[in-house]
Amino acid sequence: MQYTMGDVLNNRYENHVLPFFWQKGVETKEVIVNYIQQMYDSDIKEFCVEARPFEGFCEEPWWERLKLIISEAKKRGMKFWILDDFHFPTGYANGRVKNYPGLNKKVLTYHMVNTVGPCKHFSVDIKKPYPTDKTAVFLGVVAVSQQTTLQLSGELIGDYFYFELPEGRWDLYVLSISEQTDVASDYINMVDKKSCEILIHEVYEKHYEQFSEEFGQTILGFFSDEPGFQNEKGVKSDSLIGKEMPLPWSLEVEENLIEQFGEQYLCFLPHLWREINSDTARVRKLYMDIVTNLYKENFSMALGNWCRSRDVKYIGHIIEDRESHARLGVGAGHFYRSMIGQDMAGSDIISNQLIPGLDEGMHSWARGVWDGEFFHYALGKMTSSLAYLDPKKHGNSMTEVFGAYGWHEGLKLMKWILDHFLVRGVNHFVPHAFSPASFPDEDCPPHFYAHGYNPQFRYFKKLMTYTNKMGTLFSNGRPKSSVALIYHAESEWTGKYMSVQKPAKILTQQQVEFDILPNDIFKKSNDYQIELKNELKFQNSEYSQLVIPYCEYMDDDLYEFICRTDSTKVIFLEDFPKGTYEQRVNFSHDSLSKHAEVLTLEEYRDFIEAADLSPIKISSKEPYLRSYQYQKNKENYFMLFNEHPYEEIDVNIEFLGIKRPYRVDLLNNQVTELQDGYLCLVAYESCLIVDGSADNIQLTPSKHENAKKMELSQNPYISFSSAKEYPIFHGKQQLHKLVDISRKLAPTFSGTIRYEFSFEMEESSEEAEIFLDEVFEVAEITLNGVNLGSRICPPYRFSECNLVKGTNSLVIDVTNTVDKEIYEKHSGAQVRQPVGILSPVIIYY
Repeated sequence: MQYTMGDVLNNRYENHVLPFFWQKGVETKEVIVNYIQQMYDSDIKEFCVEARPFEGFCEEPWWERLKLIISEAKKRGMKFWILDDFHFPTGYANGRVKNYPGLNKKVLTYHMVNTVGPCKHFSVDIKKPYPTDKTAVFLGVVAVSQQTTLQLSGELIGDYFYFELPEGRWDLYVLSISEQTDVASDYINMVDKKSCEILIHEVYEKHYEQFSEEFGQTILGFFSDEPGFQNEKGVKSDSLIGKEMPLPWSLEVEENLIEQFGEQYLCFLPHLWREINSDTARVRKLYMDIVTNLYKENFSMALGNWCRSRDVKYIGHIIEDRESHARLGVGAGHFYRSMIGQDMAGSDIISNQLIPGLDEGMHSWARGVWDGEFFHYALGKMTSSLAYLDPKKHGNSMTEVFGAYGWHEGLKLMKWILDHFLVRGVNHFVPHAFSPASFPDEDCPPHFYAHGYNPQFRYFKKLMTYTNKMGTLFSNGRPKSSVALIYHAESEWTGKYMSVQKPAKILTQQQVEFDILPNDIFKKSNDYQIELKNELKFQNSEYSQLVIPYCEYMDDDLYEFICRTDSTKVIFLEDFPKGTYEQRVNFSHDSLSKHAEVLTLEEYRDFIEAADLSPIKISSKEPYLRSYQYQKNKENYFMLFNEHPYEEIDVNIEFLGIKRPYRVDLLNNQVTELQDGYLCLVAYESCLIVDGSADNIQLTPSKHENAKKMELSQNPYISFSSAKEYPIFHGKQQLHKLVDISRKLAPTFSGTIRYEFSFEMEESSEEAEIFLDEVFEVAEITLNGVNLGSRICPPYRFSECNLVKGTNSLVIDVTNTVDKEIYEKHSGAQVRQPVGILSPVIIYY
């Protein structure tokens, strides 16, 4: 259904949230039923059941648990997804890989022996480096001298390989295939079709055998969580091809290598670890193409096709952080290929990876540092770009949010994170998580509800309704992007490169709509059903500008497209490449310079500013103003978001295609007319802009233009109520002035603080407005016995307030986060917010 703005304002919308619902096997029936009800009461109509872990997964205890969940979900008209393994990351296949001899994970490895030739009747010990590795199988020996490689022929006698070598210094790569790795040795092999089928046999088919009648009904599909090659642990996520590490291997990999290089393919393998000669970039590119395409076909497409043939869908995400999205190890090698089989594009944001204002350089977390630039400027756009690029996804994307941030993360930050992804085009969310384990559960908090111990949970429904409405509005249409950025995976594999987040930051800060596209779209046969001619135009998308972040080598098909395009502005950042990956074409800088130009990042920033590509026009530079243009039902919707953690944005603004701009706040269901093109967004605030002349939208009454002002800050009474006690308050006392409650008064208090003000009015006012500036962090107001609702994030503004002549009573309930009461490592690595109301309460009347 094509839902309009009028629909969502009138509470007609679809479900776009599906939180994790953890199962650890110790929960009672009563707890499970209660948690499902809590989700339902929070305006959540879908969830994802996750074994974390669950002893008896895919056995009778699990089937009994799912029968209960199915029964309770059906009573409420709810549906759910299933995380597809005994525990994350996906690939363990419920521990059954050991039952399939020969199909466990395999890696290519080597040990090196140095020698000087000529050598005759010499030998190397093929087992010496692996005395305890009973799985190692000898593959061959390659000799490398400067820029020369030789695949040695010789004789294997016992554990010794006998060979001959000509004169010179030689490095001997003694190659072996092993089943031992430093991580997840008992996982499936992503480059082996039959190995990947183990997950289908042991998890997917067993669920279908038990509940086939619920597939496509109550059971919506399966969710893969952080699958990857797992060829090494890669604790620094530095598993970039070229590193000294074991590499993914299978018979299929070997067959593909033979197809590319011939029977002497072994002599090309040292290029995977060492810069040897001009062939290195090509060899690494071809190897990475082989393994990432096998991952795509054997894992992602196989699971997706299995699901779709049984009327369910397949979703999930890989590990993206620290450039893992383009690397081996815990990564899947290529963000776009890895999820081509899914029905939604996917990503996740966890462990304080995304913090307001920390959008440059590295920032710390409990176990290291994160690249703020990637999370702020690339991840969300990669996710939504894939969603609209792949026809089977129909514009649907998903981000897992909130997990392992710690108890310091409240609804204010959650709303900011959701807006961050919404304004970048993501339209489904997986909140992490509902944990029915005993409180406090140390497993990656925060947790919603938490057996009633999370004091902000009674406001959680407001955030979920908002998310559902926004996701509904931004579905079944499409964004309007003018710039295409090339995804950098292949560039990273083959040489020096620039990450795509660099130009993405420039475009984002200048409110220019863009997509991040993979090189694969330029191939004549590709997964996206795209056939490009002389312009960058496909699937109702048309780009006036194509930007290639610096790369030492470029894609051959992309080069050919650039040389024939006559309608797309092509820009290389920093420099032209040296050549192409595969050198299939006669590469020429002169040919490129006829069709493209080179700009530095700073020059590109100036170029974009002068190019006038943004669909909005603002009166001043606002690098923290985010914008998103979405077209649907022949209408333009704009989302605007102030991502700055503290500063207000005040601008005059114009919108392309909007005649009469109405400003819509879906969090509080308010609509106002944008007067004279003036827009003010406080920090954390977002809004939608819609053409008021194009839809039947009712305006919300606004406050008086010539308002008087009153401030309240002296002598309020305060009292306290924990999450379990609410709404019973205790410890009533009077403050002389507003202060941080956590500094001295109640440093370990978590719950709700009630502020009671009494003030006199000489006249009544039916359209007063109450504004709270510094409040931490959820505020609910009752004025003269009338509840005026809650605000979970800035601005803390309450309209349509009824003041009476004489004495007025104002009650403000302020609810903080659990980190004040419970210390855990995730919150411990972050700054602590104050508690309560810190600045005067302002009343306009």
